[in-house]
Amino acid sequence: MKTFFSLISIQTNSFSLEKVVVGVLAITENKVYFEYSKTKLQLLDKLAPSHNGISQFANKALQQIKKANNNLLFLLRYLHKNTLAI
Repeated sequence: MKTFFSLISIQTNSFSLEKVVVGVLAITENKVYFEYSKTKLQLLDKLAPSHNGISQFANKALQQIKKANNNLLFLLRYLHKNTLAI
């Protein structure tokens, strides 16, 4: 299984398409890494004052992803194992 990663970003300005990278998701054969910056989340409200509560919304979404991390790793191992057996 190939290793890949993706940056997690939040768009703070729809006109300029400005984004702030707040986290990273990386998946290897044996582990799923997911981390995000609480400091950058707090900065979102200052960067996007017209989007009231954007940091709270993003924080809740990122926490749900973090909780799903273990389930995702189990699923990836299962799929990898069964794909090789075919």
